[in-house]
Amino acid sequence: MAAPIALTLFVGIFSIICLGFYDYLTNFENNGCEMTYMYEYPEYIEIELQEEKNKFPDYRLHAYGEGQYTQQIRKLQLKGIPVLFIPGNAGSYKQVRSLGSVALRMSERVNDRIHFNYFVADFNEELSGLYGGVLLKQTEFVNICLKKILSLYKLTQPTSVILVGHSMGGLIARALFTLPGFDHSLVNTIITQATPHQRPVAAIDADLHHFYKTVNTYWRDHAATSLRHVTVVSTGGAYRDIQVRYGLTVLDGIVAPDRAVSVSTSAVPKAWVSTDHLCSVWVASSVYFAVPFSPAEDVDSVFIRSNLTNSDWLCYCHVPDGQDRCSSCTSLSSLTHFLPPLYSNTKYVRVSDIERTNRTYIIILVMAGEKKVDLLVDHYDSNVRHLVYQMPNVYDTIISYPISATDGAALLKIANASSFYSLHLAGLALPTNTFTVIVEPFKCRRHSAEFYEGSILRLNVPWGHEDVFTFASYGKEISLAVKLQTGRPIDHDWRQDASEPHLEMFLHPYCHYRLKLVVATQDAIGQGVRFYGLLLPGFVVAVLFMTLRAATLAACKGSVINENLAKPYNAILDSAKPYYIVPVALLLRYLC
Repeated sequence: MAAPIALTLFVGIFSIICLGFYDYLTNFENNGCEMTYMYEYPEYIEIELQEEKNKFPDYRLHAYGEGQYTQQIRKLQLKGIPVLFIPGNAGSYKQVRSLGSVALRMSERVNDRIHFNYFVADFNEELSGLYGGVLLKQTEFVNICLKKILSLYKLTQPTSVILVGHSMGGLIARALFTLPGFDHSLVNTIITQATPHQRPVAAIDADLHHFYKTVNTYWRDHAATSLRHVTVVSTGGAYRDIQVRYGLTVLDGIVAPDRAVSVSTSAVPKAWVSTDHLCSVWVASSVYFAVPFSPAEDVDSVFIRSNLTNSDWLCYCHVPDGQDRCSSCTSLSSLTHFLPPLYSNTKYVRVSDIERTNRTYIIILVMAGEKKVDLLVDHYDSNVRHLVYQMPNVYDTIISYPISATDGAALLKIANASSFYSLHLAGLALPTNTFTVIVEPFKCRRHSAEFYEGSILRLNVPWGHEDVFTFASYGKEISLAVKLQTGRPIDHDWRQDASEPHLEMFLHPYCHYRLKLVVATQDAIGQGVRFYGLLLPGFVVAVLFMTLRAATLAACKGSVINENLAKPYNAILDSAKPYYIVPVALLLRYLC
């Protein structure tokens, strides 16, 4: 009887793990990246390193060029800002093409006032993410490249090089400072792309583990001294990056907070992949719109959304008694945030914390032009629009299942003329606590909508610098996966509403909406694989060794560990019993 139960249990667990891997590998948004294009043929000009060929026979240094600019590179007529691109695990030196080409086109737009010279290290596509023995060698080669690059400049005399590292290349950029005798003034800025700064993705090599420990310990110990001049920017690829999850790319606890920027690419503006008045205007001359914002019991905030292209577009002022206009205006443009879709230039500002009088106005400046301009202004009471919802914990989810996964764990109806809602998700702390929010529009007016009109959802996780956006056209249902890329830190002050993850809803005032929050079971399993899947190989190996130990001891006594050799899983269950201690030990080891 025990055997069928054990087999059923094994099949069930194996099926759940397979479902988790399926979710991990497939459940993410469509690829919204756009290709970069060249208009001339790319060329990679090798820079000779005669003295170092014997020590680094497989490594090369190249300069990127295309078109007429290539001739300047060949003649070493360099007068721009030097940038060195460092590829990562199995990375090709030709990856620099997209950065170098775009930088060249951008410099042409500003008449070469700012120009970057791109160089790239070629590591012969070594597997630096799997074998740490090559990392120190690559770091030493990059140090030589820095000195060589600066020696090429005759027209100007730059004193430092900007480093751009992809994947393990970002770690090599930081490792430079651990080299004996390295001149720290050679590097002031490091930009990393999908670099696992916190720890290796898979620590299967002792050299890799030691290299990480050396680099991160050095940066922690010298953050306030010899590394004070270095700024590090780290970007993570969010859920589409199935190799390096975002939580590994953050710089928390490694680089000084005032010298570090960690961000998910989904949170980068223009990269993502109720209403008092809605108007569309064409203007032939500059126009000022004055929006009253006087004290009122039921209004303490104003939400303004527009597609204006001018950067300084919003300010507020107080009209003095006896006059009909303001004498000065305090800018609010620094509070601007951008929204998808791409190329819509949609931006918004929420204003609440300003001193108000009976004659306080928010001024919107619309510059002259032929472009159609949309303005949406919404006065509201934050007690009505900024809501706090206590997320169900694991126990609540289990006892309410499957209703919580079908009918929803929460429901909210939103009347029309409401353009903004914020829902604080209290208690959302674990990566495996996953939900799907569904916003259904109904009773929408007939409206000839532009491509950028519709509904937008934004999930913000303050401790991880995470922003995830999704957009749906006017009158269409919209959904967003509510799941964390990094768990809540132990020392995070979760009791403050502002520090909780929150869902922001940017809605069209011509529709009513119904919000439903449902438990996402498959997402939870996928998150388990994403965060703890690497424990599975170690678990399997531990079980095999425990079974082998039992078999060896039994053989020494002249017996066998199980009489029924046709069913070897009985031997594992009888002798290894891994389910008692191995999962707990591995989990504690991984977390610590």
